This record gives sequence, C-alpha cells and structure tokens, in this order.
Amino acid sequence: MKIVFLTFLIAGLFILAGCGFISPTATDVNQIAKSLLNTVLDTLESEIPDPISSPTEFIQLIRKFVYTPDQDATDTDVSEAIMDLTYVPLFDFTWPSTLTSVELKGLSEIESKLLPYNWANPPDFVQKTYMMTVQGETEDGTITSFSLPFLIINDDGYFFAVFVDDTDSATEVRVYPLPLIF
Repeated sequence: MKIVFLTFLIAGLFILAGCGFISPTATDVNQIAKSLLNTVLDTLESEIPDPISSPTEFIQLIRKFVYTPDQDATDTDVSEAIMDLTYVPLFDFTWPSTLTSVELKGLSEIESKLLPYNWANPPDFVQKTYMMTVQGETEDGTITSFSLPFLIINDDGYFFAVFVDDTDSATEVRVYPLPLIF
C-alpha cells in the first residue's frame, strides 16, 4: 500500500512540475537576478576604469552585465556597441543620484514583444528573456523604480547581449534586446 501511494505521489509531482505548477528553477532565476544587481552595486562602489584611457579594462568590466561571446569580444564594432549600450542601465542606476541599495521587485518572462525594447529574433544562446523591475534607494533616501531587460545565458544573468551575427551574405553587430532609443 505504501509503495502504491509513494508511486502516485511521485507521479503527481512529475505531472505538476511538467505543468509548471512546481518550478525548481524559479528561485534560481530570482537568485541570478539578485546576484546581477549586487554586482552592479559593487561595481558602482569600486573604481571604474575610464572608457577613454582604458577602453579594454572598461569593456571587460561591462561584460559582467552585457553578454558578449568570447570570439566577438575583440571586434571593434562590438566594443563600440557595448560602450553605447552602457548608458541604458547606467542612467537607471545613477539618476537622480547613484543608488546605494536595490531590491528586485519582480521578473516577468517575455512572451510578447514589449516596448521599449525590440525582443524579436533572439540569438540561439539566450535561454530565457525577462523584464526585471527594480526599486532602488539613493544615499539621501530617494526611492526610484525602473525596468531593464534580463537575459539568462549559460545560466548567468545579463541585461543585454552584443554579438556578431552571420547573415549569410555578411556579418553585422547585433544588440539583443535592442533598446528602441539606441
């Protein structure tokens, strides 16, 4: 009798997991997002390399937040795209003044193509796409909220991806998701 009950219990758990009622990775995704936010705060508290005098060091630092395949990292067009792209999250984390704490308020999986980002044609290496809602506080107690894209790539979190895409007849540098202000 116990074996029959245990068999039905295990089968039921597998069915619930398959239907999405039990999601063993939901906590992991939240942890990955929180880790990314903590990395941003740690970076803001450290000495950031000057993008003009130390572009290589600056790009290496930004690659913590913007995914770039290793084989594309030295491409000058990729580096330029990364430099341009840093202003999107940088604005959110430093305006009206630099945030001293952040809290993940939510993650929404992208199932449709929402503005203000173009989510069309994700690269193969992107596992999941989310919109991250963040609440931050500045040193003087000012509270600010914003949303940023959140990508899972190789089980790590990033805001964006910059990569070289082979389009059969040529190659181009792509940003994913593409901010519509870019």
